Amino acid sequence: MDYIIREKVWHKTLVVAISILLLFPILYFTFGDMADELSRTKRFDYVVPYVALSILIPDFLLKYFVKREKLVMSDSMKTRPISTASWNRFVLLNCLLDSGNSYLLFFFIPVAFMSMSFVKSVLSLLLFFSICWLNGYAITIYRLSQDWEYKAPVIVVGFFWVPLVTCYVINPLSFPWVLHIIGFILLCMLMIYGLYKYSCTIHVYTDYSRNTKKEYVTHFSGLAIEYVSMMRATRYRLFPFYIIFNCLFGLFLVLNNPYISNTFSLELIVILSIIGLPIIYGIFMFAFEGNYMDGLWTRPIGIRRVMQVKYNGYVIDAAFMTILCYVLYRIFRNEIELPICFFGATLLFTSGVINHVIFFTSFLAKRCEMFSNSFSITPYRRSFLLEAVVFLPIIVLLLIYYFLPISIANIASALSGIIGVLLHPFIMKWFAQKYESNRYKYFEQYRN
Repeated sequence: MDYIIREKVWHKTLVVAISILLLFPILYFTFGDMADELSRTKRFDYVVPYVALSILIPDFLLKYFVKREKLVMSDSMKTRPISTASWNRFVLLNCLLDSGNSYLLFFFIPVAFMSMSFVKSVLSLLLFFSICWLNGYAITIYRLSQDWEYKAPVIVVGFFWVPLVTCYVINPLSFPWVLHIIGFILLCMLMIYGLYKYSCTIHVYTDYSRNTKKEYVTHFSGLAIEYVSMMRATRYRLFPFYIIFNCLFGLFLVLNNPYISNTFSLELIVILSIIGLPIIYGIFMFAFEGNYMDGLWTRPIGIRRVMQVKYNGYVIDAAFMTILCYVLYRIFRNEIELPICFFGATLLFTSGVINHVIFFTSFLAKRCEMFSNSFSITPYRRSFLLEAVVFLPIIVLLLIYYFLPISIANIASALSGIIGVLLHPFIMKWFAQKYESNRYKYFEQYRN
Protein backbone atom coordinates (compact mmCIF):
# COMPACT_ATOMS: atom_id res chain seq x y z
CA MET A 1 0.00 0.00 0.00
CA ASP A 2 2.88 2.36 0.75
CA TYR A 3 4.27 1.71 -2.73
CA ILE A 4 0.96 2.65 -4.34
CA ILE A 5 0.82 5.88 -2.35
CA ARG A 6 4.34 6.79 -3.42
CA GLU A 7 3.52 6.06 -7.03
CA LYS A 8 0.51 8.37 -6.92
CA VAL A 9 2.38 11.40 -5.66
CA TRP A 10 5.68 11.36 -7.56
CA HIS A 11 4.31 13.49 -10.40
CA LYS A 12 2.84 15.93 -7.89
CA THR A 13 6.24 16.29 -6.27
CA LEU A 14 7.69 17.04 -9.69
CA VAL A 15 5.12 19.76 -10.33
CA VAL A 16 5.78 21.24 -6.89
CA ALA A 17 9.50 21.42 -7.64
CA ILE A 18 8.83 23.02 -11.02
CA SER A 19 6.49 25.56 -9.41
CA ILE A 20 9.10 26.54 -6.84
CA LEU A 21 11.82 26.78 -9.47
CA LEU A 22 9.48 28.79 -11.68
CA LEU A 23 9.29 31.47 -9.01
CA PHE A 24 12.95 32.43 -9.35
CA PRO A 25 13.06 33.11 -13.13
CA ILE A 26 9.78 35.03 -12.82
CA LEU A 27 11.27 37.24 -10.14
CA TYR A 28 14.45 37.67 -12.17
CA PHE A 29 12.78 38.65 -15.43
CA THR A 30 10.33 40.87 -13.59
CA PHE A 31 12.81 42.79 -11.46
CA GLY A 32 16.14 42.25 -13.20
CA ASP A 33 15.99 45.69 -14.80
CA MET A 34 15.02 47.29 -11.48
CA ALA A 35 18.02 45.93 -9.59
CA ASP A 36 20.31 48.89 -10.29
CA GLU A 37 17.62 51.41 -9.52
CA LEU A 38 16.73 49.67 -6.26
CA SER A 39 20.37 49.52 -5.21
CA ARG A 40 20.62 53.30 -5.66
CA THR A 41 17.27 54.48 -4.31
CA LYS A 42 16.72 51.77 -1.65
CA ARG A 43 12.97 51.88 -2.46
CA PHE A 44 12.26 48.20 -1.91
CA ASP A 45 8.64 48.95 -1.12
CA TYR A 46 8.17 49.88 -4.76
CA VAL A 47 8.44 46.25 -5.92
CA VAL A 48 6.10 44.73 -3.30
CA PRO A 49 2.98 44.77 -5.55
CA TYR A 50 4.97 43.28 -8.42
CA VAL A 51 6.34 40.53 -6.21
CA ALA A 52 2.79 39.77 -5.07
CA LEU A 53 1.71 39.54 -8.72
CA SER A 54 4.64 37.31 -9.66
CA ILE A 55 3.92 34.75 -6.90
CA LEU A 56 0.22 34.54 -7.76
CA ILE A 57 0.42 31.74 -10.35
CA PRO A 58 3.32 29.68 -8.86
CA ASP A 59 1.62 29.68 -5.45
CA PHE A 60 -1.66 28.59 -7.05
CA LEU A 61 0.04 25.69 -8.87
CA LEU A 62 1.85 24.67 -5.72
CA LYS A 63 -1.34 24.53 -3.68
CA TYR A 64 -3.27 22.82 -6.47
CA PHE A 65 -0.99 19.79 -6.38
CA VAL A 66 -0.20 19.74 -2.66
CA LYS A 67 -3.26 21.02 -0.81
CA ARG A 68 -5.45 18.23 0.57
CA GLU A 69 -8.21 18.60 3.14
CA LYS A 70 -11.57 17.12 4.03
CA LEU A 71 -14.16 19.31 2.32
CA VAL A 72 -17.47 17.48 2.53
CA MET A 73 -19.47 16.87 5.68
CA SER A 74 -19.57 13.21 6.59
CA ASP A 75 -22.86 11.42 7.18
CA SER A 76 -22.32 11.51 10.93
CA MET A 77 -21.73 15.28 10.85
CA LYS A 78 -24.95 15.78 8.89
CA THR A 79 -26.89 14.28 11.77
CA ARG A 80 -25.69 17.12 14.01
CA PRO A 81 -27.40 20.53 14.08
CA ILE A 82 -24.74 22.14 11.86
CA SER A 83 -25.92 24.38 9.04
CA THR A 84 -24.27 24.60 5.64
CA ALA A 85 -23.17 28.18 6.33
CA SER A 86 -21.49 27.11 9.58
CA TRP A 87 -19.64 24.34 7.80
CA ASN A 88 -18.52 26.72 5.06
CA ARG A 89 -17.22 29.13 7.70
CA PHE A 90 -15.30 26.22 9.20
CA VAL A 91 -13.80 25.45 5.77
CA LEU A 92 -12.88 29.13 5.38
CA LEU A 93 -11.21 29.15 8.81
CA ASN A 94 -9.41 25.92 7.98
CA CYS A 95 -7.97 27.56 4.86
CA LEU A 96 -6.97 30.60 6.92
CA LEU A 97 -5.03 28.49 9.43
CA ASP A 98 -3.49 26.26 6.78
CA SER A 99 0.28 26.05 7.12
CA GLY A 100 0.61 26.39 3.35
CA ASN A 101 -0.20 30.09 3.70
CA SER A 102 2.88 30.72 5.80
CA TYR A 103 5.71 29.28 3.75
CA LEU A 104 6.12 32.47 1.68
CA LEU A 105 6.22 34.58 4.83
CA PHE A 106 9.40 32.82 5.95
CA PHE A 107 11.08 33.99 2.74
CA PHE A 108 9.88 37.58 2.91
CA ILE A 109 9.98 38.35 6.65
CA PRO A 110 13.78 38.88 6.80
CA VAL A 111 13.84 40.86 3.55
CA ALA A 112 10.85 43.00 4.52
CA PHE A 113 12.00 44.01 8.00
CA MET A 114 15.58 44.68 6.88
CA SER A 115 14.69 46.83 3.88
CA MET A 116 11.46 48.62 4.88
CA SER A 117 9.85 50.29 7.85
CA PHE A 118 7.72 48.35 10.33
CA VAL A 119 4.36 49.52 8.93
CA LYS A 120 5.32 48.79 5.34
CA SER A 121 6.73 45.40 6.33
CA VAL A 122 3.50 44.41 8.10
CA LEU A 123 1.36 45.56 5.17
CA SER A 124 3.56 43.66 2.73
CA LEU A 125 3.33 40.45 4.75
CA LEU A 126 -0.45 40.84 5.07
CA LEU A 127 -0.65 41.20 1.29
CA PHE A 128 1.37 38.04 0.68
CA PHE A 129 -0.71 36.17 3.26
CA SER A 130 -3.95 37.37 1.65
CA ILE A 131 -2.85 36.10 -1.76
CA CYS A 132 -1.89 32.70 -0.32
CA TRP A 133 -5.20 32.49 1.55
CA LEU A 134 -7.16 33.40 -1.56
CA ASN A 135 -5.35 30.81 -3.68
CA GLY A 136 -5.92 28.07 -1.14
CA TYR A 137 -9.59 28.93 -0.66
CA ALA A 138 -10.21 29.12 -4.42
CA ILE A 139 -8.76 25.61 -4.83
CA THR A 140 -10.92 24.41 -1.95
CA ILE A 141 -14.10 25.80 -3.54
CA TYR A 142 -13.11 24.32 -6.89
CA ARG A 143 -12.80 20.86 -5.35
CA LEU A 144 -15.93 21.37 -3.29
CA SER A 145 -17.89 21.79 -6.53
CA GLN A 146 -18.86 18.33 -7.70
CA ASP A 147 -19.74 19.01 -11.31
CA TRP A 148 -18.52 21.22 -14.12
CA GLU A 149 -21.49 23.57 -14.03
CA TYR A 150 -20.38 24.47 -10.48
CA LYS A 151 -16.67 24.49 -11.25
CA ALA A 152 -17.08 26.75 -14.30
CA PRO A 153 -17.82 29.97 -12.32
CA VAL A 154 -14.64 29.51 -10.28
CA ILE A 155 -12.60 29.01 -13.46
CA VAL A 156 -14.15 32.02 -15.20
CA VAL A 157 -13.57 34.26 -12.19
CA GLY A 158 -9.96 33.09 -12.10
CA PHE A 159 -9.45 34.12 -15.73
CA PHE A 160 -10.75 37.60 -14.92
CA TRP A 161 -8.92 37.84 -11.60
CA VAL A 162 -5.37 37.71 -13.01
CA PRO A 163 -5.85 40.59 -15.54
CA LEU A 164 -7.66 42.61 -12.87
CA VAL A 165 -4.78 42.22 -10.42
CA THR A 166 -2.28 43.04 -13.17
CA CYS A 167 -4.07 46.29 -13.97
CA TYR A 168 -4.30 47.17 -10.28
CA VAL A 169 -0.60 46.52 -9.68
CA ILE A 170 0.30 49.02 -12.41
CA ASN A 171 -1.52 51.64 -10.27
CA PRO A 172 -2.99 53.74 -13.09
CA LEU A 173 -4.65 56.12 -10.57
CA SER A 174 -1.32 56.78 -8.79
CA PHE A 175 -2.49 55.87 -5.28
CA PRO A 176 -0.03 56.39 -2.43
CA TRP A 177 1.90 53.26 -1.51
CA VAL A 178 0.05 52.53 1.75
CA LEU A 179 -3.35 53.11 0.18
CA HIS A 180 -2.34 51.02 -2.82
CA ILE A 181 -1.35 48.02 -0.67
CA ILE A 182 -4.44 48.32 1.56
CA GLY A 183 -6.61 48.38 -1.55
CA PHE A 184 -4.85 45.27 -2.83
CA ILE A 185 -5.56 43.49 0.47
CA LEU A 186 -9.20 44.59 0.43
CA LEU A 187 -9.50 43.35 -3.15
CA CYS A 188 -8.30 39.91 -2.03
CA MET A 189 -10.71 39.96 0.92
CA LEU A 190 -13.57 40.88 -1.40
CA MET A 191 -12.74 37.94 -3.64
CA ILE A 192 -12.60 35.59 -0.64
CA TYR A 193 -16.00 36.85 0.53
CA GLY A 194 -17.45 36.27 -2.93
CA LEU A 195 -16.12 32.70 -2.95
CA TYR A 196 -17.62 32.13 0.50
CA LYS A 197 -21.05 33.33 -0.60
CA TYR A 198 -20.80 31.13 -3.67
CA SER A 199 -19.88 28.10 -1.55
CA CYS A 200 -23.09 28.56 0.44
CA THR A 201 -25.12 28.04 -2.74
CA ILE A 202 -23.44 24.74 -3.71
CA HIS A 203 -25.21 21.52 -2.77
CA VAL A 204 -22.64 18.90 -1.85
CA TYR A 205 -23.40 15.21 -1.37
CA THR A 206 -21.11 12.47 -0.19
CA ASP A 207 -22.87 9.92 -2.43
CA TYR A 208 -22.99 12.18 -5.44
CA SER A 209 -21.95 9.64 -8.10
CA ARG A 210 -25.46 8.65 -9.21
CA ASN A 211 -25.08 9.33 -12.92
CA THR A 212 -24.05 6.30 -14.92
CA LYS A 213 -21.11 6.79 -17.24
CA LYS A 214 -20.04 4.78 -20.24
CA GLU A 215 -16.38 3.93 -20.47
CA TYR A 216 -14.72 3.19 -23.77
CA VAL A 217 -11.38 1.52 -24.37
CA THR A 218 -9.41 3.52 -26.91
CA HIS A 219 -5.94 3.25 -28.36
CA PHE A 220 -4.87 6.04 -26.04
CA SER A 221 -5.92 4.10 -22.96
CA GLY A 222 -4.12 1.04 -24.29
CA LEU A 223 -0.97 3.06 -24.83
CA ALA A 224 -1.29 4.51 -21.34
CA ILE A 225 -1.41 1.00 -19.88
CA GLU A 226 1.59 0.06 -22.01
CA TYR A 227 3.76 2.83 -20.60
CA VAL A 228 2.40 2.78 -17.04
CA SER A 229 3.35 -0.89 -16.61
CA MET A 230 7.02 -0.04 -17.06
CA MET A 231 6.79 3.16 -15.02
CA ARG A 232 5.37 1.20 -12.08
CA ALA A 233 8.13 -1.40 -12.17
CA THR A 234 10.79 -0.62 -9.61
CA ARG A 235 13.92 -1.68 -11.47
CA TYR A 236 12.87 -0.88 -15.03
CA ARG A 237 11.33 2.59 -15.01
CA LEU A 238 14.59 4.42 -15.70
CA PHE A 239 15.65 2.32 -18.70
CA PRO A 240 13.91 4.51 -21.32
CA PHE A 241 15.25 7.70 -19.75
CA TYR A 242 18.78 6.30 -19.78
CA ILE A 243 18.44 5.55 -23.49
CA ILE A 244 17.03 9.01 -24.29
CA PHE A 245 19.70 10.79 -22.27
CA ASN A 246 22.62 8.76 -23.65
CA CYS A 247 21.46 9.09 -27.25
CA LEU A 248 20.85 12.82 -27.07
CA PHE A 249 24.07 13.38 -25.15
CA GLY A 250 26.00 11.41 -27.77
CA LEU A 251 24.34 13.41 -30.53
CA PHE A 252 25.23 16.63 -28.73
CA LEU A 253 28.89 15.59 -28.44
CA VAL A 254 29.10 14.67 -32.12
CA LEU A 255 27.54 17.96 -33.20
CA ASN A 256 29.87 20.01 -30.99
CA ASN A 257 33.10 18.17 -31.77
CA PRO A 258 35.07 20.13 -34.40
CA TYR A 259 37.32 17.14 -35.08
CA ILE A 260 34.46 14.97 -36.36
CA SER A 261 33.75 15.77 -39.98
CA ASN A 262 32.60 12.32 -41.11
CA THR A 263 28.92 12.22 -42.07
CA PHE A 264 28.57 8.57 -41.07
CA SER A 265 29.40 9.39 -37.43
CA LEU A 266 26.38 11.66 -37.22
CA GLU A 267 24.22 9.20 -39.18
CA LEU A 268 25.24 6.42 -36.78
CA ILE A 269 24.25 8.26 -33.61
CA VAL A 270 20.95 9.47 -35.13
CA ILE A 271 19.99 5.96 -36.30
CA LEU A 272 20.82 4.41 -32.94
CA SER A 273 18.91 7.17 -31.13
CA ILE A 274 15.75 6.65 -33.18
CA ILE A 275 15.90 2.85 -32.98
CA GLY A 276 17.07 2.63 -29.36
CA LEU A 277 13.85 3.55 -27.54
CA PRO A 278 11.59 1.08 -29.46
CA ILE A 279 14.19 -1.64 -28.90
CA ILE A 280 14.20 -1.03 -25.15
CA TYR A 281 10.41 -1.23 -24.95
CA GLY A 282 10.38 -4.16 -27.36
CA ILE A 283 12.63 -6.43 -25.35
CA PHE A 284 10.04 -6.20 -22.56
CA MET A 285 7.41 -7.72 -24.86
CA PHE A 286 4.86 -9.47 -22.57
CA ALA A 287 7.40 -9.36 -19.71
CA PHE A 288 5.04 -7.36 -17.50
CA GLU A 289 1.85 -8.87 -18.93
CA GLY A 290 3.23 -12.24 -17.84
CA ASN A 291 2.26 -11.33 -14.28
CA TYR A 292 -1.43 -11.36 -15.23
CA MET A 293 -1.55 -13.09 -18.63
CA ASP A 294 -4.04 -15.72 -17.40
CA GLY A 295 -6.45 -12.98 -16.39
CA LEU A 296 -5.80 -11.00 -19.55
CA TRP A 297 -6.63 -14.04 -21.66
CA THR A 298 -10.12 -14.26 -20.12
CA ARG A 299 -10.94 -10.70 -21.21
CA PRO A 300 -12.63 -9.95 -24.55
CA ILE A 301 -9.35 -8.62 -25.93
CA GLY A 302 -7.59 -10.58 -28.64
CA ILE A 303 -3.85 -11.07 -28.60
CA ARG A 304 -3.67 -9.36 -31.97
CA ARG A 305 -5.17 -6.21 -30.50
CA VAL A 306 -2.67 -6.28 -27.64
CA MET A 307 0.15 -6.61 -30.15
CA GLN A 308 -1.28 -3.77 -32.24
CA VAL A 309 -1.28 -1.48 -29.20
CA LYS A 310 2.35 -2.39 -28.57
CA TYR A 311 3.24 -1.70 -32.19
CA ASN A 312 1.56 1.72 -32.01
CA GLY A 313 3.58 2.47 -28.90
CA TYR A 314 6.84 1.57 -30.66
CA VAL A 315 5.95 3.85 -33.58
CA ILE A 316 5.25 6.72 -31.16
CA ASP A 317 8.60 6.09 -29.45
CA ALA A 318 10.43 6.23 -32.78
CA ALA A 319 8.58 9.39 -33.86
CA PHE A 320 9.34 11.03 -30.52
CA MET A 321 13.06 10.32 -30.83
CA THR A 322 13.04 11.46 -34.47
CA ILE A 323 11.61 14.84 -33.51
CA LEU A 324 14.08 15.22 -30.63
CA CYS A 325 17.05 14.35 -32.82
CA TYR A 326 15.96 16.69 -35.60
CA VAL A 327 15.38 19.60 -33.21
CA LEU A 328 18.76 19.04 -31.56
CA TYR A 329 20.42 18.80 -34.97
CA ARG A 330 18.87 22.08 -36.11
CA ILE A 331 19.96 23.84 -32.93
CA PHE A 332 23.57 22.60 -32.81
CA ARG A 333 24.15 21.99 -36.50
CA ASN A 334 27.78 22.10 -37.63
CA GLU A 335 29.38 21.62 -41.05
CA ILE A 336 27.87 18.14 -41.42
CA GLU A 337 24.68 18.36 -43.47
CA LEU A 338 21.84 15.87 -43.01
CA PRO A 339 18.71 16.29 -45.14
CA ILE A 340 15.33 16.06 -43.46
CA CYS A 341 14.49 13.06 -45.64
CA PHE A 342 17.21 11.13 -43.76
CA PHE A 343 15.22 11.45 -40.52
CA GLY A 344 12.01 10.48 -42.32
CA ALA A 345 13.63 7.47 -44.00
CA THR A 346 15.04 6.25 -40.68
CA LEU A 347 11.62 6.61 -39.07
CA LEU A 348 10.00 4.64 -41.91
CA PHE A 349 12.60 1.87 -41.64
CA THR A 350 12.09 1.69 -37.88
CA SER A 351 8.29 1.55 -38.21
CA GLY A 352 8.22 -0.93 -41.08
CA VAL A 353 11.12 -3.25 -40.26
CA ILE A 354 12.55 -2.85 -36.76
CA ASN A 355 9.21 -2.64 -34.96
CA HIS A 356 8.06 -5.87 -36.63
CA VAL A 357 11.27 -7.77 -35.94
CA ILE A 358 10.95 -6.86 -32.25
CA PHE A 359 7.86 -9.09 -31.98
CA PHE A 360 10.06 -12.19 -32.18
CA THR A 361 10.94 -11.50 -28.54
CA SER A 362 7.34 -12.38 -27.60
CA PHE A 363 8.09 -16.06 -28.25
CA LEU A 364 10.88 -16.16 -25.66
CA ALA A 365 9.49 -13.66 -23.15
CA LYS A 366 9.57 -14.45 -19.46
CA ARG A 367 7.82 -12.82 -16.55
CA CYS A 368 9.48 -9.83 -14.88
CA GLU A 369 8.58 -9.16 -11.27
CA MET A 370 7.30 -5.58 -11.27
CA PHE A 371 7.96 -4.94 -7.58
CA SER A 372 10.89 -7.26 -7.01
CA ASN A 373 14.38 -6.15 -6.01
CA SER A 374 16.05 -9.20 -7.50
CA PHE A 375 19.25 -8.71 -9.45
CA SER A 376 18.06 -10.53 -12.58
CA ILE A 377 16.33 -8.10 -14.91
CA THR A 378 16.46 -10.08 -18.18
CA PRO A 379 12.98 -9.85 -19.75
CA TYR A 380 13.44 -12.83 -22.10
CA ARG A 381 15.22 -16.16 -22.23
CA ARG A 382 18.61 -15.56 -23.81
CA SER A 383 18.85 -16.85 -27.37
CA PHE A 384 21.66 -16.14 -29.81
CA LEU A 385 19.29 -16.69 -32.72
CA LEU A 386 16.77 -14.20 -31.33
CA GLU A 387 19.39 -11.52 -30.76
CA ALA A 388 20.82 -12.09 -34.23
CA VAL A 389 17.37 -11.71 -35.81
CA VAL A 390 16.64 -8.50 -33.89
CA PHE A 391 19.97 -6.79 -34.49
CA LEU A 392 20.54 -7.97 -38.06
CA PRO A 393 18.30 -5.26 -39.64
CA ILE A 394 20.12 -2.58 -37.64
CA ILE A 395 23.49 -3.79 -38.91
CA VAL A 396 22.17 -3.93 -42.48
CA LEU A 397 20.87 -0.36 -42.23
CA LEU A 398 24.20 0.89 -40.91
CA LEU A 399 26.07 -0.89 -43.72
CA ILE A 400 23.76 0.71 -46.28
CA TYR A 401 24.54 4.19 -45.01
CA TYR A 402 28.25 3.40 -44.73
CA PHE A 403 28.80 2.11 -48.28
CA LEU A 404 26.14 3.98 -50.28
CA PRO A 405 25.62 7.70 -50.85
CA ILE A 406 23.14 9.23 -48.46
CA SER A 407 20.54 9.88 -51.18
CA ILE A 408 20.51 6.25 -52.35
CA ALA A 409 20.60 4.99 -48.76
CA ASN A 410 17.58 7.15 -47.90
CA ILE A 411 15.63 5.69 -50.82
CA ALA A 412 16.56 2.12 -49.88
CA SER A 413 15.64 2.50 -46.20
CA ALA A 414 12.42 4.38 -47.01
CA LEU A 415 11.30 1.72 -49.52
CA SER A 416 12.04 -1.05 -47.00
CA GLY A 417 9.99 0.76 -44.39
CA ILE A 418 7.08 1.40 -46.76
CA ILE A 419 6.98 -2.27 -47.76
CA GLY A 420 6.95 -3.25 -44.08
CA VAL A 421 4.12 -0.81 -43.32
CA LEU A 422 2.07 -2.16 -46.25
CA LEU A 423 2.59 -5.74 -45.04
CA HIS A 424 1.82 -4.77 -41.45
CA PRO A 425 -1.67 -6.41 -41.22
CA PHE A 426 -0.36 -9.73 -42.52
CA ILE A 427 2.72 -9.64 -40.29
CA MET A 428 0.67 -8.93 -37.17
CA LYS A 429 -1.79 -11.67 -38.10
CA TRP A 430 1.06 -14.18 -38.42
CA PHE A 431 2.55 -13.21 -35.05
CA ALA A 432 -0.88 -13.43 -33.36
CA GLN A 433 -1.63 -16.87 -34.85
CA LYS A 434 1.82 -18.15 -33.95
CA TYR A 435 1.41 -16.95 -30.37
CA GLU A 436 -2.12 -18.33 -29.95
CA SER A 437 -1.15 -21.77 -31.27
CA ASN A 438 1.55 -22.10 -28.60
CA ARG A 439 -0.04 -20.05 -25.84
CA TYR A 440 0.10 -22.80 -23.18
CA LYS A 441 3.83 -23.13 -23.73
CA TYR A 442 4.31 -19.40 -23.28
CA PHE A 443 2.07 -19.31 -20.21
CA GLU A 444 4.30 -21.91 -18.59
CA GLN A 445 7.29 -19.68 -19.32
CA TYR A 446 5.61 -16.87 -17.39
CA ARG A 447 4.98 -19.09 -14.38
CA ASN A 448 8.58 -20.32 -14.15
